[in-house]
Amino acid sequence: MGKEATRVKAGSAAAKALEERIAFVQEYIKLWRQFFETFADGFEGRKITKKDEEEFARILNSLAHHHYRFAYTVGNEMSGVDGILKILCEATSLSHLKGLSEAQLSKIQIDWHEIFINMNKALGRLMARRPLTPEEEAMAKRGAPPPGQTPEAPPEAPPENPA
Repeated sequence: MGKEATRVKAGSAAAKALEERIAFVQEYIKLWRQFFETFADGFEGRKITKKDEEEFARILNSLAHHHYRFAYTVGNEMSGVDGILKILCEATSLSHLKGLSEAQLSKIQIDWHEIFINMNKALGRLMARRPLTPEEEAMAKRGAPPPGQTPEAPPEAPPENPA
């Protein structure tokens, strides 16, 4: 993995801002999941009502409306953030999605899932910047690594050279 995340100081303005970022990202991920649930099971034998379309449009519009803030909030923590808009543009309505071939709908679902994984990885990276809890600090003082870190492995001995 890359470099270790820098933790913010407990009680600082940076800690408060980080918690606000985390809360926003969690809400966006929740909305992203709701978006997927509207078409995850396919459309065979499903009647799409006006209420279904309105709810789908509400979710779609909210995701689009908050996309810039989401992209700004996750910053470099997430790859593929532009893929969100690509999927939103492909999924204009439930009726449109219902008219897609099985292969086209499957592609959207796969792309959605890849982005969902990237969103959660970004959330994890943000959460790793939280200050240590008192219990974690006590563990660190005893020499135990903080959560999310593995203990340093002893260096491997060089292989013997039988000459």
